[in-house]
Amino acid sequence: MINIKGKFEPDDLEATQDLALYPGQNATWVIVATGILLISPIVWLIIFPQSNLMLFPIIYVILLMISFYLLARFVWNPLLRKPNVQNSNKSVGEFEMNFDEATFNSADIHNTTHIPWKDFVKWKMDNKFLLLYRTDNMFYRIPLRYFKNESEVEFVIDQLRRNNVKQIILVKNATKNIFRVITLVYLVLAIGVMIYVNLK
Repeated sequence: MINIKGKFEPDDLEATQDLALYPGQNATWVIVATGILLISPIVWLIIFPQSNLMLFPIIYVILLMISFYLLARFVWNPLLRKPNVQNSNKSVGEFEMNFDEATFNSADIHNTTHIPWKDFVKWKMDNKFLLLYRTDNMFYRIPLRYFKNESEVEFVIDQLRRNNVKQIILVKNATKNIFRVITLVYLVLAIGVMIYVNLK
């Protein structure tokens, strides 16, 4: 069993919320997919210029609606949704956590928790925190700085993997800040194409 004791600092809540809102790789694939959906009709017209332009606006509106749904479901909603930290109701305070092969155990001044690994739905980690999710939006935060060594962190991760808890892979840092820009470009492209087709 691994035991850690520590204290949540004032900056920890913001750091964990930033990690919770950080997009996973699924968001990258959704952006690529919506880009293909919106660009494919234009490519089709370039390859087959004699196509029936009367159907083009209808097809494009359908693809636009599908793209909006995908972006709202997998990109915008996770970014706008407020994370729910379950360790305690406050951003600071002392805590103690135990990790064994069966359960995750946490205790602070507010409550005591015992959760089997299989009851977690997913997990996410950066170089400072490990987040254990009970639902899509409710998680426990674990500061990595209180582990004695890397092998203790690997023990926890191994329990999650043995119980088939889904890992959320983070996107590269370089792509995080351009998600909204890419989305805006898609929207401008869609509106521009529709105006162009209607004016022909």
